[in-house]
Amino acid sequence: MCFHIAIFSKKQDIERRFDAQFTFPGFSAVHHSAGYEYKALPVITNRQPKQIQAFRWGLVPHWAKDENIRSQTLNARSETALEKPSFKKAMHSQHCLVPCSGFFEWQLRDKKKFPYFIYLPDSEIFSFAGIWDEWLYGEKIYQSFSLLTTEANPFMAKIHNVKQRMPVILSQPQEPLWLSDGLKEKEILNLCRPYKGEMEAYPVSRLITDKNQDSNQPAVHEPYFYQEFDHPKDSGDQLKLFD
Repeated sequence: MCFHIAIFSKKQDIERRFDAQFTFPGFSAVHHSAGYEYKALPVITNRQPKQIQAFRWGLVPHWAKDENIRSQTLNARSETALEKPSFKKAMHSQHCLVPCSGFFEWQLRDKKKFPYFIYLPDSEIFSFAGIWDEWLYGEKIYQSFSLLTTEANPFMAKIHNVKQRMPVILSQPQEPLWLSDGLKEKEILNLCRPYKGEMEAYPVSRLITDKNQDSNQPAVHEPYFYQEFDHPKDSGDQLKLFD
């Protein structure tokens, strides 16, 4: 699954990359956002493809009685989302792009878990496939999204080596397709395949889970060497990761 992401590119670079404009003020770099914080993050919806809007992570479906369901909807399994009550409407017709610089996952190694930062070496900014919904409460509208996940590709299977899942990463040519109207179920599922492009990763420190520090800082995605690794060469192999 995917519960930790980063988008630390400059505002103007994000706008240029997606040919869209921010509609909310005060965007600043997100070095680490944890799903269970339910923060508002930049998204581009199929309804407003020229706008970068702020939606909260953790989809609250339009029929919900309250927002508590969001703890179960940070991710949506693409293989079953077309069937699930919380996701099926959005999966059919309410797609979004979630801009990203990279994301974090944990590798189980000798009964210990080590965090990694994963990114695309050829893309400073890329996108996850998401789905969105709007929930009305009183006179207010709560706009939210889920990240779609799929089975891990061979690269991610070596990092996220327990559950072997990964977020759905879209190539740039796939992005307008994901935002297009009238997609059939087969076309939707075909866009949710494991990513086939080049990926890289390296270990990062446990700052990401340190409750006594603010993890939203550049140090959270800086490379880190663990003494538990056999020797420096082993760490170097991890920095290049799985050629």
